[in-house]
Amino acid sequence: MEPWIMVEKKGNQFLVNGRPFYFNGFNTYWLMVFASEQSTRAKVTEVFQQASSVGLSVCRTWAFNDGQYQALQKSPSVYDENVFKGLDFVVSEAKKYNIRLILSLVNNWNDYGGKAQYVKWGKDAGLNLSSDDDFFSDSTLKTYYKNHIKTVLNRVNTVTNVTYKDDPTIFAWELMNEPRCTSDPSGNRLQTWIQEMAVYVKSIDPKHLLDIGLEGFYGPSTPDRAQFNPNTYATQVGTDFVRNHQVLGVDFASVHIYADSWISPTISDAHLQFYQSWLQSHIEDAEKTLGMPVVFAEFGVSIKDTGYNNSFRDTIYRTVYKAVVDSAKKGGSGAGSLLWQLFPEGTDYMNDGYAIVLSQSQSIANMIALTSARLELISSVCAWNCHWGCKKRRLSEFNMEPWTMVEKKGNQFLVNGRPFYFNGLNTYWLMVFASEQSTRAKVTEVFQQASSVGLSVCRTWAFNDGQYQALQKSPSVYDENVFKGLDFVVSEAKKYNIRLILSLVNNWNDYGGKAQYVKWGKDAGLNLSSDDDFFSDSTLKTYYKNHIKTVLNRVNTVTNVTYKDDPTIFAWELMNEPRCTSDPSGNRLQTWIQEMAAYVKSIDPKHLLDIGLEGFYGPSTLTELSLIQIHMPHKWGLTLISPTISDAHLQFYQSWLQSHIEDAEKTLGMPVVFAEFGVSIKDTGYNNSFRDTIYRTVYKAVVDSAKKGGSGAGSLLWQLFPEGTDYMNDGYAIVLSQSQSIANMIALTSARLELISSVCAWNCHWGCKKAVGFLKLIVTSRLSEFDEEAWMMVEKKGNQFHVNGKPFYFNGFNTYWLMVFAADQSTRVKVTEVFQQASSVGLSVCRTLAFNDGQYQALQKFPSVYDENVFKGLDFVVSEAKKYNIRLILSLVNNWDDYGGKAQYVKWGKDVGLNLSSDDDFFSDSTLKTYYKNHIKASASDFCNLNLPQRVNTFTNVTYKDDPTIFGWELMNGLVAPLILLATNYRFFCFSNMFFLGLLQLFY
Repeated sequence: MEPWIMVEKKGNQFLVNGRPFYFNGFNTYWLMVFASEQSTRAKVTEVFQQASSVGLSVCRTWAFNDGQYQALQKSPSVYDENVFKGLDFVVSEAKKYNIRLILSLVNNWNDYGGKAQYVKWGKDAGLNLSSDDDFFSDSTLKTYYKNHIKTVLNRVNTVTNVTYKDDPTIFAWELMNEPRCTSDPSGNRLQTWIQEMAVYVKSIDPKHLLDIGLEGFYGPSTPDRAQFNPNTYATQVGTDFVRNHQVLGVDFASVHIYADSWISPTISDAHLQFYQSWLQSHIEDAEKTLGMPVVFAEFGVSIKDTGYNNSFRDTIYRTVYKAVVDSAKKGGSGAGSLLWQLFPEGTDYMNDGYAIVLSQSQSIANMIALTSARLELISSVCAWNCHWGCKKRRLSEFNMEPWTMVEKKGNQFLVNGRPFYFNGLNTYWLMVFASEQSTRAKVTEVFQQASSVGLSVCRTWAFNDGQYQALQKSPSVYDENVFKGLDFVVSEAKKYNIRLILSLVNNWNDYGGKAQYVKWGKDAGLNLSSDDDFFSDSTLKTYYKNHIKTVLNRVNTVTNVTYKDDPTIFAWELMNEPRCTSDPSGNRLQTWIQEMAAYVKSIDPKHLLDIGLEGFYGPSTLTELSLIQIHMPHKWGLTLISPTISDAHLQFYQSWLQSHIEDAEKTLGMPVVFAEFGVSIKDTGYNNSFRDTIYRTVYKAVVDSAKKGGSGAGSLLWQLFPEGTDYMNDGYAIVLSQSQSIANMIALTSARLELISSVCAWNCHWGCKKAVGFLKLIVTSRLSEFDEEAWMMVEKKGNQFHVNGKPFYFNGFNTYWLMVFAADQSTRVKVTEVFQQASSVGLSVCRTLAFNDGQYQALQKFPSVYDENVFKGLDFVVSEAKKYNIRLILSLVNNWDDYGGKAQYVKWGKDVGLNLSSDDDFFSDSTLKTYYKNHIKASASDFCNLNLPQRVNTFTNVTYKDDPTIFGWELMNGLVAPLILLATNYRFFCFSNMFFLGLLQLFY
């Protein structure tokens, strides 16, 4: 546990506790004003809660409101204490959510007063002032501003009692929001002001960082960089990015990005091009010229822009986030970004067009969370210590890496020499949609949404034979427009760092398939008897080989790269789900596979190749081929077994996954990809809960295999659709905005596989474990995920929980009613749903009630008299929790009357004639204590020196006291009576599970 200390700067990086700090953040300018009113204060908390939920860790907001409604500074050096208390609340509340603040001290613009208000105050005092820019030079106005600086920096927070200048919650002070001095294009006037104010701030507070608040325009000092400005006017506003940031006392650079304001309010490709060049030029200047971090302190896209669409907005966000992550990977100056702006629900009336409401912007919310996780990983103890401690051990991830081919070594995929485990998708129709301008945007949308949840491999068709919008209209005759559609798909995938598996023909009739080849053969006079002649007729094989040759040798008209040389293509697939039912021996298909595999490799030996099998076992038990580098079983438990959902489907998934991973490892010695899986909404008995269970089962199998460096290399859900394509849905489609639990699960799985694949994690796990002594604790506590571990009891060692000898820190939840719902078949599914949803966001501990005394659906109807059906409900809860790797804290009685509680025990005592005066007699009366001990005995039976009956779970056949799913027992919920007596009464027992005292969440 690290102290909450100041952010520092060392060279071109921010540091916290001596380690680099790369961050994802946001702007919400109005926090102080909202916090000053009790009626709106809750919105401040809501903003921080929502920001924290997606990993945002820095907020930029105003520490000014000059002479306006709800002004902080009503007149020079005259403050509204109530508004100042609002700012106090903002600072204290930010700390609760581990969010740091950049506090801006005045505005260039008139909103919230700004420099214009200072000039007005000056004129009111009789000063002879000619323009708002006199703010930067008039001595009286500068004194007004310095007094404001002094007042804010020396403020003692009324909530925390910490002086602002001593509070680590404050990341930095900002001299002004977007300073401009158009009256002096040379920049000298503003430069002099910056120099004076930077020194003044540091004279009061030398500990906090300081930035200017610039938009980033290049000025007279760097005429060669003016080419990057959005327009010629930008050079005339009196700012100078490089010169201004070379002032003594300025610690980091700030840059804003508003293509819609600076270039044109109509969205175009020019906006994206500007973003890319603006980001890179400023990162480069911060690194090579200024030697300091740079923060992209405002960026966004307005819904008021002409031509606005969510797809373009997402592209802009992704462009900014990628630039920062890429810079962070190599320890560069691109230190963080702050979106403009984050709003909670119910504040639409404040929206300037740029606001992001997470609940209404699922793709952005996912993208933010993933970016936050990536930056946190890069900043993490392990990542950084590896960077410096293992740099010579091939930790090249922290340098910008080339986009290279995926390779195979043994049972793993490799990228740049390191293991590559992935989460992916199928969207088969990309080429066809890309060939039409009216639908091309849907291709981009698919990749954007996939990228937002970390999906990094897409399987799609590189065929459409003889059909509507055919790629191959007849043998070796191609539609160039459709081929250009495929070109676009390949080039667009690269933009989102998504690799493609391209399938070359279909077994089925959709998109032509082998049946179309047979039709072409018959049209040419061939004597063919079945579609399976595709696999043996020499003419049809020549047709297919020509298609292979044409696709592999295609030069992409967008990128000018030949397909066979393009690393964006992960692999070629011989056929989607090949079957040859005319020859059950498999010889006919085997011969075709051997011939086609050799042919593909003769043209393109660099790319990987798979067959495209569904994974059925045949006469030989395995595919005997050295050339096939990927083995892909498709997984259709529902289709192959029954269209009616049942437990048999889940059991099939589990055995199908494990058998293929085992065979890939032990027999084939190659990776295995689960290249199609899903659940159809058309299945009888379909429900989201079962669908989520299937997804979780697949993802868990892959992650578990990846943790131990196994063959389970990845999975590709069938299939990802954007909104507005429902008419194409075969029942299996996942639309992220409509499937929140799946979206969360995908993002979490992607992050886990990215962590496992990360160079730092992998090299630390294998390369540094014995070599770097100081990393042993880190490797043990933070990289333990790479070992396949037994499901063991949680233990306590000193001030930590341990599992398998390693520290166990967790995120969890309460759901008190699980047992009661599980006791009723009509509501039992809700228990599963809770665990599914909890698991989808990484929650790993649940606290729930193991009591219901004398009430409706009581577990204990009378002292020591139990309802077996309700007990079976608790059995189900425990067994179901284990399925989702969730541990339970079971509370044994309530302090309150809900679910019976101590009051019910007292009532039972009175019913048998005991003389009891209050509910607190529960803690002292010997009969009531015996009642309670008997309940403990019935539930836990966890007392080693007594030979007492033990509850055996009717689902798992494991005694509760021996079940590692149970994290701990809790004596009472909301315990408020004397603790010494209670603790002493049970001290002589020995425990295998932990015991907690439920003193108003004392455990928490």
